[in-house]
Amino acid sequence: MKITDKSDKEIIAIVNPMIDEVVAASNQKNWEEFSKYQTEQEANDPENRKNVEA
Repeated sequence: MKITDKSDKEIIAIVNPMIDEVVAASNQKNWEEFSKYQTEQEANDPENRKNVEA
């Protein structure tokens, strides 16, 4: 099933754990975990990494 065919409730159930991981990784200044859901361009941007590790 395409994500566009899912209900808001189904999408939120998928996204919430991802958001929790990203927030935890940010708080831990863990770039590898933080960037795993980013696009390649975002993950390779040194400014993004600098902000997370600051």
